[in-house]
Amino acid sequence: TAIDKRSAIWNTAKSTGVTVECNYPNQADMRAFITREFTKRQKKIPASLVDKILSEAEPNMYAMLNLIDTVCAYLQDTET
Repeated sequence: TAIDKRSAIWNTAKSTGVTVECNYPNQADMRAFITREFTKRQKKIPASLVDKILSEAEPNMYAMLNLIDTVCAYLQDTET
């Protein structure tokens, strides 16, 4: 949820260290991420399959990378 930037903890952390806000990626960012990761592995994936992955996979970046690695290993020398 939203951060209360008026709190003493936030102000102390900001003055003594580095504060970083990490937002969850939206659908467009996740589509680009999946396509980019397949491209890094010299694989192509249709947009319809990217949407299927997004609808069925866990909404977790680590799980998503594991799924991409698994699919790429299954494809072996096949490009698509």
